[in-house]
Amino acid sequence: MFEFVDPFLWQLVIVPTFTIGLGVAIALRLKRLATAPLITFFAYWVLEWFMYRGTLFFFTKWWLLPLLALGITFTFIGKRQVEHASIK
Repeated sequence: MFEFVDPFLWQLVIVPTFTIGLGVAIALRLKRLATAPLITFFAYWVLEWFMYRGTLFFFTKWWLLPLLALGITFTFIGKRQVEHASIK
């Protein structure tokens, strides 16, 4: 299934966009900051497992993705809390 997609495009665009987007979306929906890195980490792990099933893969390529998701979520959740405080 994954052999039809260019590996460069897959690893640098599709996987980070999907995993970070999923983590941020779920964290914003639940309004919990800590879920963003966990969901991002789990989504990346699942994608890597499906891509490299049957081979030895190392989960060290994109360790920065959960940190990016945490930063993006913190920006949105922090902005919401400031806006709500100024309305009161």
